[in-house]
Amino acid sequence: MFRHTEELKKGNGYIFTAYHKPFSLLNSDFIIPIHAGRACAHKNKDGNADDAGIKFFASMAGDDTGDNISARNNEYSECTVLYWMWKNLNLNDYKYIGLFQYRRQLILNDVFDKAKADIEKKAYKCVHFKNIGADFPNSIGLTDAAISTLLEEYDIVLPYESDLAQLGITSPYDDWANKIPGVHIDDLVELEETLKRIHPELTDEIEEYLNSPRKRMYQIFIAKPQVIADYCKWMFNILFDTDARIDTSMYSVNGKRTLGYLAEILYGFYFGHMQKTGELKIKECGVSFIDA
Repeated sequence: MFRHTEELKKGNGYIFTAYHKPFSLLNSDFIIPIHAGRACAHKNKDGNADDAGIKFFASMAGDDTGDNISARNNEYSECTVLYWMWKNLNLNDYKYIGLFQYRRQLILNDVFDKAKADIEKKAYKCVHFKNIGADFPNSIGLTDAAISTLLEEYDIVLPYESDLAQLGITSPYDDWANKIPGVHIDDLVELEETLKRIHPELTDEIEEYLNSPRKRMYQIFIAKPQVIADYCKWMFNILFDTDARIDTSMYSVNGKRTLGYLAEILYGFYFGHMQKTGELKIKECGVSFIDA
């Protein structure tokens, strides 16, 4: 299993999958498990300091080397892995770069299209799976060859935008205020104001995004490396500025993840803008959600 950046081969493509607790493990030549929040593992809300957790993570790389924000994983969620990738990998050495979560991956074949059209598929654009095996990546079309072919035509592969209207949710603002436990609306307002201050030319677009029934979720992707380098520079600039202006120290456990939720807002908005302006060619796919 991957342990050090020196093990990565230039010219190959890699997808890092963030784990913060023991779970069904996806691992291949190009899908690399990484321990998210290793620097604060003993504080993790799900707990991974027991014998099972120690054994699970023993041979896995962590996001706590080099320039990192690993100790703040309880606030930034998978963004601690994204930041580690950006700061510690020479991204342009690789054919493609990706980020998945331990439960969520992109479906690159027709499995999503053929799945039952339940509310999860209609609203959140995801399909649930149980009892996955070693061949799971292949079963949803996740092969190096398929990814390489897609990125000959597209710049990035992303989830479809979720359709919040299917659930009676009118907008990301409505979703934030009424569906995400522990967060506070003032923090989303602060993010919006920060984005407008740094990028006043995007004022109308961010207002439109936050008040529409569409929201791109999960912050997962497979992309050409420079696309992610540009995104990280843009996103973390706004997120760190917002971080300096809010205080989540007295929030609930889930509320303390506010910065991770705010990052998801920026992710959805940024790639929507890049798609709208034609600056990036985006391939959209369904998402797999692993139950166990």
